Amino acid sequence: MKEGLTGYLELGMQSKKGSYSAKTLLQKGASRISPAMYLDTSDIPCYFMLSLGGGFVAGDVYENKFTLEKDAKVILTTQSPNKIFKSPNQIPAIQKTFIHLEEGSQLEYISDSLIAYEDAYYVQDTRIDMTENASLVYIDGITSGWAPTGEKFKYEEVKLKTHIYMDGQPVVLDYLKLTPKSSTMQALGMLEEYTQFGTMMVIDSRITDSMIKEMRMYIEQLGKPVRYGLSTPQCNGFVLRVLGNLTQDIEKVIERCHDYIREQLYDIEPLRLRKY
Repeated sequence: MKEGLTGYLELGMQSKKGSYSAKTLLQKGASRISPAMYLDTSDIPCYFMLSLGGGFVAGDVYENKFTLEKDAKVILTTQSPNKIFKSPNQIPAIQKTFIHLEEGSQLEYISDSLIAYEDAYYVQDTRIDMTENASLVYIDGITSGWAPTGEKFKYEEVKLKTHIYMDGQPVVLDYLKLTPKSSTMQALGMLEEYTQFGTMMVIDSRITDSMIKEMRMYIEQLGKPVRYGLSTPQCNGFVLRVLGNLTQDIEKVIERCHDYIREQLYDIEPLRLRKY
């Protein structure tokens, strides 16, 4: 493990004769990963990323490294929402994730919504390098947090950076900075009248305009009290952002789109992670 890290996780996946397995696996410090689980009939392994500390505190630095070799497939998800606790003196908790996707590989990365508690300070930095014919589903989000008084948005600052490169060229540069103590979080241009949001990014050469149009229709049919935006980056794919007041409503919208991607692109059944 690198010097000064609270936890380090490294997983390398390979494809051999139509099956997918871990080629390398390192777990050190407070980071752990579950044994491979198979949650559907696709034979794609699912790993749950675990933190022994129960949450992130000031000064924590976690690093994750995931590599998918040619044609490898895997599902990565968190065991539960990452909790960010009080950060005295504005010393942040930091999580860095590096993902490398080789030709024909397929990654579904599903992170539960972040929960930032009162006076929390957190930086999340994710870099994804992929080839043009790799496939990526990336999901994360954040809730309004919690304070003893019951007030919302009492955390200090949250920064979420996600950079995606295709064959060395940037295709998605997403940087979200939330500073409740100096901004009105529910104002126009921020979260408006909502308290939390979720993000889904899909990069896949098979995504078409008609598929995006269908997903818009399916979201509307759900009738959830959310506001969403669905845009396309400088490559085949889309970025979906959903605002809402209930995590369950946001998850339902993202889940419906994820189901559609699995059906249309992967020809496999919907994924149910069975966390509850």
